[in-house]
Parts: sequence; structure tokens; C-alpha cells
Amino acid sequence: MLDAEPYTSLSRIPPEAIVKVIELEELGWEGKRLRASIALATGRTSMPACFIGGRSVGGFSDGFSDGYEPEEQHLRVCEGSPGMKELHDRDELMDLIVEAMKLQ
Repeated sequence: MLDAEPYTSLSRIPPEAIVKVIELEELGWEGKRLRASIALATGRTSMPACFIGGRSVGGFSDGFSDGYEPEEQHLRVCEGSPGMKELHDRDELMDLIVEAMKLQ
């Protein structure tokens, strides 16, 4: 059974925001391919992988430390992001989502 806590954090997102939840396990081999692509793009292999505006904010309960320097300069990460739960707890999650919506 999946942990419902990450989904609860999504309940306050503005309805005009584009939100996609993709359960990789349900996709079989395609899910494995996507997980490998996410690892290459972010330098992380743990799941869930949370993205806002095309940039990884880390996972649900962990993120990227301040001063994180990816080995590959093309990695799509939000340096210093503590993960989605901490962003939500700090009331910073909505600000990132609204900012990303402006760029759509």
C-alpha cells in the first residue's frame, strides 16, 4: 500500500496547476526506464522524485543540501531544496508552484 502523506500535500495546489502523479511500478519496464532517466537528470535514485516547473525539489522527505554541486552541470535540480514535505511545512511549496505556473 502506498503512503498517502505525499498525496495530502497536493490537496492545496491551485486547480489551474498542472499536476501529474506517475506511479512507476504500475508501468512495468517503461517505469524502470523512466526511473533511470530521472536518476540521470537529477543524480538521485530514490523515489518519489518531485518536480516543480521541470526542476527536481528532491523527494518527499529529503532534497538537495545547500552547496549541492551536481557532477553534471545540466542536472535539473533546485539547490538547497529540502524536499516537498519540508517545503510544504515552511509554506514555501505554494510559492514555488505559483512561480512555475507563471512560466507556463
